This record gives sequence, structure tokens and C-alpha cells, in this order.
Amino acid sequence: MMKLISFVFFAMLFFSCRPLSKSIEETFSTDSASVKQKPATSPADRDVMGFTKAESSAITKIVSSSISIITSHTTKHSLRHMEQKITGFLTDTIRLLRAERALKKLPRYVGKKMYIYSTISFFDDGRIFIMLQHPFNPKYVDNYQYGNGKWSAAGPQQLSVMDDVQGRLIPLTKLKFVYVARVARVYNQKAMEIEGAVPLNNTYISIWKNEIRWFPVGISGSRERYAIGFNAEGNLEHFGRE
Repeated sequence: MMKLISFVFFAMLFFSCRPLSKSIEETFSTDSASVKQKPATSPADRDVMGFTKAESSAITKIVSSSISIITSHTTKHSLRHMEQKITGFLTDTIRLLRAERALKKLPRYVGKKMYIYSTISFFDDGRIFIMLQHPFNPKYVDNYQYGNGKWSAAGPQQLSVMDDVQGRLIPLTKLKFVYVARVARVYNQKAMEIEGAVPLNNTYISIWKNEIRWFPVGISGSRERYAIGFNAEGNLEHFGRE
């Protein structure tokens, strides 16, 4: 279930499902209003990424409500005709580094800083989905897909006037692709210790308030479930049974 949730959540943001995007804004808006009615939270009431329980809960609600809607988008927009199925990509630092270097060499970004918008997702079969701020118009965002060792051409990403573009940006230099290998290796190691848990199939980050948040945030076994969290560099921050 965690694999499905993490996969569909990125697809939701990446393929511009506007009704769902609107629900995201409304969800956070509702939760924010609720939080304002309560006393200010102390640092102890926030998780390692600085999110309140209300904000983390809102993210979970969005993911849960997205499954049925995003499945169709995934089918239509995922890369097809891959030459061969590649496995082990998430823990392969060499291939991750090559993908990052290839991204930095995109012609339209020569001499310009690159900023990741909203999310970036990595799949163990060698695919990456990313959104980047437009190199010439900072109000625009483009999406890119990586597969078979190559990056696709830019595709326009539809945005709403409600989208906080500036608040959901991080410089590419803040996310080294090799961090993915750190996350995957630790996750897989922990999964091996939990009955019924399976290795990581994909991982992704969500950018909120210009900070990185790694997903998935839990490991489900046949008898137990564990919470897991990483810092911005992909190092383990916490792990414990829920």
C-alpha cells in the first residue's frame, strides 16, 4: 500500500490534476484555520522537518484521497517502450549521479540556476519525474521525465493563481541525487527487519515552505507498522513502531 500511495502522490502533482491541486490548497487552508484557533505550537509539537501535526495530517489526507484519481493519469503519462527493465536504480549512486549531471546539462539552463518545484520522484526501474522552474519566466514551471538514461523535452505545467510557486522551490544544489541512495538503503535495511515488509520501489520528496520532506514516511509489515523519517540530506532522523 505504501508503494502505491507514494507512486500516485507524485503522479498527482506531476500531471497537473487541477481539481486535486485545488483540494490541496483547500485542505491546507482548512487545517491552517483550525490551527489558528489553538495555542501556538512549540518546537516539541513539530516533526523533524518543522511540520505541525495538522500539516502532516493534511498531507496524509491528500495522498489517501488521490489514489483512484491518479491511477488513470499514471497509465496515460508514464514513460512507455523502455528498452529493458532496470532494477536497483534507487541504490545505484553511479546511475543517480549520471542522471543529475545530465539534468544540469539541459541546454536551456546553461549559465542559469535550476530550481526544483513541488516534487521529484525516483523509481527503481530507472525513471525520474521532476518539475523545474522555467529558466526565463519565474512564474512558469516545466515538467521533465527521465528514462533509458535520457531526459525528455520540457512539458508545460499548468498552475493556478493559488499555487505558491516561490514557497515550493528549492535549488537543485540542495538535493543531490545520491541522497536517494542513502534513503533507499536505510529503508531497505529496516524493511528486512520487519516481517512482511518489502523493499522500496520508489521514493520522492515534497517541497513545502522551501524545505524537503522525504516519502514514504512509514514501513508497513504484516503485523507491525513503523514510522521512518529522513533529514534533507537523506540521513535517518527517526525510526520507531507506531
